[in-house]
Amino acid sequence: MTGTLRKVLFGALMLGFLAVATALPSSAENGWISGTISDSMLYPWMGDPIAGATVATESGGYSAQTNATGVYNMSVPPGNYTLRISAQGFLDKTSSILTVTAGNTTRKDYYLSKPTGSLIGKVTDAEDGKAIYPAILEYGDMLIPVMTDAAGEYSFHSLPVGNYTINVSALGYQNASFTVTIAANKTVNKDVQMRICSYLTLTVRNSDGAPIGGASVKIGKVAGTTDQNGQVSLQVLAGTQTLKVTASGYRDFSRSLNVDKGTIITAEATMMRPGEQASSISLETGVIAIILLELLLPLIIIIIVVIAAVSYIRRKKKALAAAAVPPGMPGYYPPQAPPEMSGMAPPPGPPAGEAADGKEAQKIIDSTVNRMAEYQEAHLDTAVDFTAVMEKIGIARDMLKAGNNDDALDFAREADSEAVAIMGPKTPN
Repeated sequence: MTGTLRKVLFGALMLGFLAVATALPSSAENGWISGTISDSMLYPWMGDPIAGATVATESGGYSAQTNATGVYNMSVPPGNYTLRISAQGFLDKTSSILTVTAGNTTRKDYYLSKPTGSLIGKVTDAEDGKAIYPAILEYGDMLIPVMTDAAGEYSFHSLPVGNYTINVSALGYQNASFTVTIAANKTVNKDVQMRICSYLTLTVRNSDGAPIGGASVKIGKVAGTTDQNGQVSLQVLAGTQTLKVTASGYRDFSRSLNVDKGTIITAEATMMRPGEQASSISLETGVIAIILLELLLPLIIIIIVVIAAVSYIRRKKKALAAAAVPPGMPGYYPPQAPPEMSGMAPPPGPPAGEAADGKEAQKIIDSTVNRMAEYQEAHLDTAVDFTAVMEKIGIARDMLKAGNNDDALDFAREADSEAVAIMGPKTPN
């Protein structure tokens, strides 16, 4: 009886084990979701990879964390999944529906944004309070600076949270700067006062008339060093200032200068070696033509915009040259499986299906650009800001070059939607 009971219990346990084993999916039947999570600061493809980000399915309880290069790799049973991506200091993101098939890898990169705030203010003359237009405000490596309007007002919208040093410049005024902390969903109001300055161009020579390079020049609180031609240019404030020049092998030079507001001073200083006669200085002073400046203001604005545009294009080309999608950047996948994650096996086989056709994204880009050109041509008397649209078009083009057709299509559609919001709905052919 005891032997029979043992056999019955043993048989029941074996049947239960087989039932559970059959119900559990085998890793060989699973598919994989893999990609890179990056910081979308400025442009997604220029962002830094985010380590320690969590990628989780909204159903099924599957999750993975990104490694040091921002790569995640998750084994899941075949099916449709929606992912939720989160990382400390960034806004959460929810994916579109992804389809995973057995034995294949579905690849998808995601870009997280930081919470943002805004910075606004007004730039005025410190003496008469008049608005300064145009004044240029910029920080760090931003591609296109912000310019004040005719009322002297400026605005930075959607600044990622953090600390910034804002540099302010305007023709005829001494450069200014200030620091500001941007908090999430907050607007900081910061006004700036600037002082009209004068300009000093000094050439330093020795008694033989040869230029002295590397000489230290200081006038008031402003300092500089002469170049190989013995020249240095400085912004100086009005008033009585002490000019000091020092150079190795020469006697120190010191003179008092009376600087008038809004003047251009061209000076030559002659420095003497020990034992030679006293040093000398000659001055030529000209007044900055404020009236002429006002007449030329439209031309000056055009020049500033052109310079900003050229700088933007050069930086974009440089970024593109560096972004031939090297290892570790979004969109890069080596011929073998993605890097193995801790505690995970690499996903087998090539990606399932084919990427979206890049022709559709290119068609949307071309259509949007043509519509903007036609719109601007028909509204020459109106200032139209297509900056946000062009940024997304630039990203879409870069994604196409990187072979990331899915994201290229997403950004192309976003650009088209923003263009429609500005220009109105498309007119049927």
